[in-house]
Amino acid sequence: MLNLNRVISLIFIVVGGLVIWEISGINAIGTYGPGPKIMPMTLGILLIVLSLINIIKGERIIEKGTQVFNKTGIKKVVLVGALFALYIIGFSLLGFTLANFLFFLLIMGVVEKMEPLKTLLSSLFFTVFIHMLFYVWLQVDVPQGLLENLL
Repeated sequence: MLNLNRVISLIFIVVGGLVIWEISGINAIGTYGPGPKIMPMTLGILLIVLSLINIIKGERIIEKGTQVFNKTGIKKVVLVGALFALYIIGFSLLGFTLANFLFFLLIMGVVEKMEPLKTLLSSLFFTVFIHMLFYVWLQVDVPQGLLENLL
């Protein structure tokens, strides 16, 4: 299993490098703010960095001899997958902001079992941050859903 993780991480490093190489000719600054290069460049760098972290953590797991997957871990993966599927389905109905808030709330409250106040405040913070990022800074027109008639 750890060899598979290492191979997949190496593939992601190559993909991240290809993304960065492919967008090298695109402008980083647009007319009214960040250009089309910012997001893929950020994702390419994140893909490389997180893959390197995954390789390093995998080496440490081998040294310690700890188990990579157990029943609880598999249940969490399945639950997150189901919540993500519900998020995708409810995205256009509920809208970007409300769907993000509910997704974060369920992930942190149900999957990670955080304290209710921490869950609520974290979900609110991430939702406001993502809202500011896409609506204010990047000026992306995303689905409003139920909130469209209220705003």
